[in-house]
Amino acid sequence: WLGWEEVETFAHEQGFAATTFDPATGSQDVVAMTTTPADVAALLERLRRGELLSGSSTALLLGFLEEQHLDYALSSGFSPDVGFAHKTGLLVDVSHDAGIVELGGRDYVVAVLTDGWSDYEESAPWFGDAGREIEAYVREDAASPVPRAAP
Repeated sequence: WLGWEEVETFAHEQGFAATTFDPATGSQDVVAMTTTPADVAALLERLRRGELLSGSSTALLLGFLEEQHLDYALSSGFSPDVGFAHKTGLLVDVSHDAGIVELGGRDYVVAVLTDGWSDYEESAPWFGDAGREIEAYVREDAASPVPRAAP
């Protein structure tokens, strides 16, 4: 509805300089898109803080992320008590998962972007292991009186 140029302009105006949408360099029906884990994490952090969108739009987008049904990636390694509002990304050889982890009353932004898979099924075991490692980190942090900086 808006057009890729408008979407890219908005992204850049919001400070996401590494994020691009370039239909001219993509193949038929596929837009060449690039971003970085840092841009994705910054977007999620600003969304979490309510700094990106209006209050109602923030609530709507967070609701969509909380209702994510593709749980083959990081969430497959999380225990049931770990909240995860997230978005997966699947393309031909990439598999991504990024979102907001909630545990112990604290929120954590996680952005994992990977490349080189034959399909998402190949990436699923790796993402499960990564999810377990992230949960272990978050549990240790949630148990401490002062949050520590992310690695």
